[in-house]
Amino acid sequence: MTKKINRKSLYIYLLLGFFLILGFLLRSVYLEENPPGLNWDEASVGYNAYSLSQTGRDEFGKPWPIYMEAFGEYKIGLYSMFLAPIIRLFGLSIFTVRFPNVIFGCLLILASYYLALQIFKKKLHAGLVAGLIAISPWAIHTSRIALEWYFGMPLLVFGLAFLLKSRKKVNYLLPASLFLSASLYSYHNLRLFLPLFLLSYTLIYRQTLIKQKKWVLASLLAAIFMLVPLFISMKSTDFLSRAKAVSILHDENLQSQLMEGIYRHNKAKLPFIRAFNNKLVFYGKETLDRYLAHFSPGFLFSGEDVTPRIGIEKVGKLYYASIPFLILGLVELIGKKRRLYKLLLLWLLLAPLSSSFTLDTPHALRSFILVPPLQIITILGMIKAYQYLRVKRSLLQVFVIGIVLLAYLTGFLYFLWRYFLFYPEDSAGSWQTGHQQMVEVLNQHQDQFDKIIITTHYGQPHIFVAFFTPIDPQFYQQEVSKDDQKQIFNERVPHLGKIQFRQINNQDFCLSSTLVIIEKGGNINVPASLPKLDVIRYNNRFHEPEVIFEFYDTNNPEIQTAFCSSD
Repeated sequence: MTKKINRKSLYIYLLLGFFLILGFLLRSVYLEENPPGLNWDEASVGYNAYSLSQTGRDEFGKPWPIYMEAFGEYKIGLYSMFLAPIIRLFGLSIFTVRFPNVIFGCLLILASYYLALQIFKKKLHAGLVAGLIAISPWAIHTSRIALEWYFGMPLLVFGLAFLLKSRKKVNYLLPASLFLSASLYSYHNLRLFLPLFLLSYTLIYRQTLIKQKKWVLASLLAAIFMLVPLFISMKSTDFLSRAKAVSILHDENLQSQLMEGIYRHNKAKLPFIRAFNNKLVFYGKETLDRYLAHFSPGFLFSGEDVTPRIGIEKVGKLYYASIPFLILGLVELIGKKRRLYKLLLLWLLLAPLSSSFTLDTPHALRSFILVPPLQIITILGMIKAYQYLRVKRSLLQVFVIGIVLLAYLTGFLYFLWRYFLFYPEDSAGSWQTGHQQMVEVLNQHQDQFDKIIITTHYGQPHIFVAFFTPIDPQFYQQEVSKDDQKQIFNERVPHLGKIQFRQINNQDFCLSSTLVIIEKGGNINVPASLPKLDVIRYNNRFHEPEVIFEFYDTNNPEIQTAFCSSD
């Protein structure tokens, strides 16, 4: 009997190993090419890591900060710290910046297996959860981006697994507190979700925790000790700047809608003007609409999202094959009175809460905490379906299992087809594609000019110049410390040496010995017949690529004639 059990366990471990290898390949193949460009957030994370590896300071000269300033906000700096030795060894590239999240994505597969094992108590069921995470379009795409917070997801899931295990083995409370505390260093949304989830856990398992009070106290002290550096860093930085920027409470358009309602109510001379025109009702409805959008079929199954950067057109976050099992799993969660099921349902309900207070919703990144419970509930539904089929004929079981596998395989192949054949071209504009090529051409020609002006039409060109050159961090830090750059925040770096970053006007074409780099189709009407020093186009494997950047040499007589001749 023991040999049989061991052999079965071996097969399941082999299955888990297969899922880990498959998950690794899906997250690492063509990592530099898809997503199709390094966006400015990734470039910022990478260049800060490069700066730390060379000088021990971030781009603004701060030594090893927990929060790093970037583009008008403060980002978590731990990912850049983790990257620094990797870049020191292997150099600065798109691959090295993204690769750590591939590893964290594989760790999420492993963590989800361990968590599911605490829930189902069966390795096969836990292995199936790991399999769904391994092939999840949501999890795969997110693992291929250099997100500075992503390392917090495996920490969260491992921490929750340890927490569940501590119900029977109390000594697991300490690693649970350490892992969950560490996860708070990563993900802004966790700072709302995790306290509410732990409060729910405390209420549901209060009798168990009372019996474990010594370990609970020790774990709380360990968590407080772990979080002291985070609290200190929060106090010294405006860590809420990003939250304020994306909050519905600070959106001028929504504020105008509220005031318009008050104006119309007054104009119509209706009573009870504040019945609907008050902040509680107005923003409450806005929040509820955003919250419910995270559970909409369009978001979960049809590929709807706020931007092509984080969503894959026509590919859902979940496979269509999961729909019946997700419904069965939810029915099981709601129908049974098990405490563990209540906790899992609360995880599902609390996960999108933080994202619901923001403007761009539903948002695949801000609601990523939904991924583990959705897959666990799906497997719960599969278990219930299989238990029902066991009382039927074995031939029916085989037929249904075959149909389910075929449905998942079809969805998986469709995802691969869309992701590698369509997504790079469809999302190129959202990934700042072309900036790497722009910097390469710039570096070929910059010695020929006294001044270079690069358009800021596409956002933050300075970080791409810093990343792809790469610029010496000591020089960069000296440049941004100059008086004319200190008070500028969201456009903190208007120049690096002779390279200026700003909106371009017609007079710039009259400057001597200047290289002007403009966006195609911008506010400058440049005659198509004028000679260009170079052009940069979107990468497109199937159609004629569009022009993104145009390079102009102001020393060219034709340009002088077109822009600078006086009547």
